[in-house]
Amino acid sequence: MHYNNGAPQHHSNGLAFRACHGLKERKVLEVRRTLHVLDANDDATAALDRAVRQNLKETADRFPMGDVERQVANQVLSTLHEYPCLEACIPLIHYISDCVRLAWKMTNQTVPYYLDTDFTLGLLQPDKHERYPISEKRSDIIRAFLWPALMQNGRCIQKAVVAT
Repeated sequence: MHYNNGAPQHHSNGLAFRACHGLKERKVLEVRRTLHVLDANDDATAALDRAVRQNLKETADRFPMGDVERQVANQVLSTLHEYPCLEACIPLIHYISDCVRLAWKMTNQTVPYYLDTDFTLGLLQPDKHERYPISEKRSDIIRAFLWPALMQNGRCIQKAVVAT
């Protein structure tokens, strides 16, 4: 993967979005299982799914995110295991918590936001990529992704930052 895994801030944002999207879908499936609505593809199931998603949106500010925050923190810390001092870094833990909570709110919008995980190296696409300031200005060949694009409904809301 050509995404910059070295910086905890960048890494925790992607992990937070993935964890929140996964949690949202698990909650929808949990409600289905609880109500014994298994593998149904009818109007009633679609209405149930919409109601669960609406509830998650409306309760996003107070939804308990502690497990996801710990999961993301553990993933970040395991990636950066050569820096054991980070385990006690309160600002990093708060930053991860903030990332998770923001990702949860963005994931639970009526039209959810998501991070573009297509890190295929290729040519710079001006509608989707922004060149890192100290990149090679005469080249449009992407060498690395430094920050993913923020997407909503197939539209780029915030461009990816790439090195050329």
